[in-house]
Amino acid sequence: MTRYAFEFSEQTRLPVIIRPTTRVCHSSGIVTFGPLPDKRNPIEFTKDPARYVPIPSNARRMRKELTERYAEAARLLQESEFFPRTGDGKKGILASGVSYAYAAQVIDDLGLRDRVTLQQIGAYPIPDKVLAEFLQAVESVLVVEELTPFVEDWVSLAAFRQRRQIPVYGKHSGHLPVEYEYSPDLVEDAMRDYLGLEKRDRSAVAVPELPSRPPVLCPGCPHRASFYLARRAFGKKTIYCNDIGCYTLGYGQPLHACDVLLCMGSSISQASGIARLTGRRTVAYIGDSTFFHSGFPALANAVQAADNITVVILDNYVAAMTGFQPSLTTHDGEGRPAAHGGSHAPDAATPRFSIEDAVRGLGVTEVYSVDPYDEDSALAAFRKARKGTGVNVVVCHSPCAVNERRRRKGQRRATFIIDRERCNACTLCVRMLGCPGILVTDGEYAIDQELCDGCALCAYVCKQKAIVQATERKESV
Repeated sequence: MTRYAFEFSEQTRLPVIIRPTTRVCHSSGIVTFGPLPDKRNPIEFTKDPARYVPIPSNARRMRKELTERYAEAARLLQESEFFPRTGDGKKGILASGVSYAYAAQVIDDLGLRDRVTLQQIGAYPIPDKVLAEFLQAVESVLVVEELTPFVEDWVSLAAFRQRRQIPVYGKHSGHLPVEYEYSPDLVEDAMRDYLGLEKRDRSAVAVPELPSRPPVLCPGCPHRASFYLARRAFGKKTIYCNDIGCYTLGYGQPLHACDVLLCMGSSISQASGIARLTGRRTVAYIGDSTFFHSGFPALANAVQAADNITVVILDNYVAAMTGFQPSLTTHDGEGRPAAHGGSHAPDAATPRFSIEDAVRGLGVTEVYSVDPYDEDSALAAFRKARKGTGVNVVVCHSPCAVNERRRRKGQRRATFIIDRERCNACTLCVRMLGCPGILVTDGEYAIDQELCDGCALCAYVCKQKAIVQATERKESV
């Protein structure tokens, strides 16, 4: 399908989106490679302003061409292999995505091929001929698709246009839910209901009550230190606007670093709006990669409006959440910028990108550059920012713990342990940080030596000085 998409896009001059669902992305299987092309197409740009410049005189022609290209797309898809139909029953089931695999499995398991006609929808736009032939062959339809009833509405409209007054079941009829992804059992229950079969035998399975396991920041993640110190400086009543990235995991206990979240790049704009309405200083968290993608315009607007906000830029030198792609601040460990896929690799003369210089260029005059693991200095910077007026920025520089561990290739920092003679089980380290490396078993506190990254934040928080480097007291665990 992906190989087809490239040729299809070239033929129709239309963008093609490959849409994998959650369940497909979490699957694996054996892949058989096809033949590679004999030669690569030359990559060049051919000047054609009439095609690429949509001024009104060109746009009118382009609009008519778009209709023609869309029709060509439907014609090509009609000849493709993405709309197979099996079975010859009068009960129709039309399914798309992973739901098609579930429906096909149910038909095989229950031996329904003689009762059901199964039509797969594998691409859009759905060719009119595919739906016309399917609707003529069946007396009713159950549409199985996840989330919004897009295909169901399409089928209902197609039946109306063809004057096929047959019932179309799915989400609108209550056979299937609108929310969430489907499971094989859910699809089977809907199909049994639609076909008038007995309900599935539900075997009672005793499931033990398990504790909640929400996603958390990794052990040693510098964002944890930044959140902890910022909250100490700004307090629990301050509104914290968060953004899209690993740092979204600052939501909830114990860090409480996320009161508002909308979309990528929204934290600064939301903080500006809230500060204007409430008259109170508001904090916006945003990562280095997200800031480069969509934070600049919002920060420039906040500076122009003199909004009373503190923008905390969490620079971990990499786009960690999406797979450790390089950021503008990514370096090779020796201070040189990392390669970003351009035509020339960076060399010693290539300057490193400076977030501080960038925000000053937007007009921010109060800028603090800190290492969140230099806790006292970072805390002092946050407290100064809290007392400031207008826009100020705190840039927290510290590498992603996971990426740094990979870069060090097995070399680890000294881990920490809990001295049980000093520990009074005050719970402060757990209540303040939520690090998954700190374990509590039968009231006793310990640090998992495999998880500990040696960041020392827990030692900074502990008032009893009970958390020490493992080399200082090896007999403690």
